[in-house]
Amino acid sequence: MIPLTQVQGDAARARLANWPVNISPDTAGRWRWLSTVAVEFVPEKGLLPSTRYTVSIPKGIQTVSGDKTEEDFSWTFETARPQVASTDPVENYALAGPTTLPSLTFNQDMDTGSAKAFLSLTRDRDDGSAEEIAIRSVAFGTVEVDQRTVTDRKTLVITPANPLAFSSKYTLTVAPGITGAKGTLGNGTGFTLHFSTVGTLKVEQSNFEYSRVLFRFSNPLSEDSLKNQIEISPAVAQWKETEWQLSSWQDNRELSAYPSLKPSTEYTITLKTGIKDTFGQSLREPVTYTFKTPPLDPQLLLETKGEFGIFERAKPLVYRLQTVNITKVEAELSSVSLPDFLAFRDTHQTWDTLPANLTPLQSWTYTPSTAKDTWDIHPLDMNEEAKQT
Repeated sequence: MIPLTQVQGDAARARLANWPVNISPDTAGRWRWLSTVAVEFVPEKGLLPSTRYTVSIPKGIQTVSGDKTEEDFSWTFETARPQVASTDPVENYALAGPTTLPSLTFNQDMDTGSAKAFLSLTRDRDDGSAEEIAIRSVAFGTVEVDQRTVTDRKTLVITPANPLAFSSKYTLTVAPGITGAKGTLGNGTGFTLHFSTVGTLKVEQSNFEYSRVLFRFSNPLSEDSLKNQIEISPAVAQWKETEWQLSSWQDNRELSAYPSLKPSTEYTITLKTGIKDTFGQSLREPVTYTFKTPPLDPQLLLETKGEFGIFERAKPLVYRLQTVNITKVEAELSSVSLPDFLAFRDTHQTWDTLPANLTPLQSWTYTPSTAKDTWDIHPLDMNEEAKQT
């Protein structure tokens, strides 16, 4: 234990000025007391990554009682070695293509000059063997910082000598020993990334539901290729203005729209061969999808003037009754006292309940005369229907 007076102020600085502890490799920094039994080294610029450090403490350090340490002491530690933190594409990604450039992001700055010797790219052959793919170059990636594109020295972008083949499985391997830009210790475990390229462009799914037309493709689509490549029969007004959306959540493989279609009508949509994926492949032949829209849901609307219909005395008591796909309307007219009406208003449940103590006055039946999917509008004269004046 060191006296408290020796770990504060000038006494502490004097004692640490000739502090005999050594750090190898040599590292600029300062020592400071944490307590009477603990001292800490603070590097000026931090410790180097991928480096093995040795701390040596010689015997002879004096304690508060005047005793001295009798033995030398040392220990060794390592800072983080290069490790792959993330990849692009991700493991087992299946939508790569000829222009895909795989990249590896490490936990520290890397050295492109030495990295190439530790990287290999292979393609699986049909017979199960691996074909070695030449690597043209290894370069740093880029990253956006404050709306500027800057070099990302933690990311290595691998460019194959030739474009990748379609419908192929690839393996990118990092051999043990790859080193970073600083330090001498290499990666001790190695790393493997598996990914595959797309096949021919196909439509995997066609669907019409909830007024939405949806097509799911095998490969990511090029949005620029969609113009004038989707037709419908029979013709639909303003079809060319239909907004088709590619879903980024589905890797731009899901195409959908909400066109204005007539109910109970059979349509055929044709996807033409000008549609391409992001790698330039077109549909090999036109694809058609035929579906029938459902009829309109049965609906009945009673046009009231507000939540409750209010009429002026001596004016016609007429509501407009609107129906679609309803074959018969049965209605009943009842009276209710003012207290019961006001109590009903206070329940705030007026859309699906009735007031208490109703007194039936008249009931009648109305049969709409319009065709299927066509709205019928009937002026409902309460005086006439109830046979009252």
